[in-house]
Amino acid sequence: MTLSCALRNADRQLATEVLADWYGEPVTVSLVERVVRRADDRTSVPTVFLPARSWMRDAQARLAAPAAARLLHRLVRISTPRQGMIGRAYAAVALDRITPAERHMLTETDVSLGRSLRPNGVRRSVLNVRQARSSGDEVVTVRAILRRGPVPLAYVAEEFDDTSPG
Repeated sequence: MTLSCALRNADRQLATEVLADWYGEPVTVSLVERVVRRADDRTSVPTVFLPARSWMRDAQARLAAPAAARLLHRLVRISTPRQGMIGRAYAAVALDRITPAERHMLTETDVSLGRSLRPNGVRRSVLNVRQARSSGDEVVTVRAILRRGPVPLAYVAEEFDDTSPG
């Protein structure tokens, strides 16, 4: 099985769980940046988010968020002890669709998105998984929606190095 297959079939698991199984070691998620903006805000974004600009544009549509909705945009680095950095993930979270405790965790702490939402129930719906070559390396890109029942809570765009574990 390839990493892209494992991620494609991960509707019941968080991406970090799939990656931990794939690499056979714990996965660490490190917050790079977060910002709260209205869904229709098209002003310039912090420099750290420039690679995620197209993902930010997709978020409002994928979440079916009203123009005035407040979205939390998060950018994280994903790593393992032996492999080092293995990827990055962008998430847009509809703040009005999550509990106050979840909102606090996501806006005030470094707790990962999946771990923040999981206690109240969340399911990952994979939209697409693609394998591509970037700067000579194989990269797996994933787009997914995190839902609670039928309600979309977050849109995620992830990029992982498609390297063999170890």
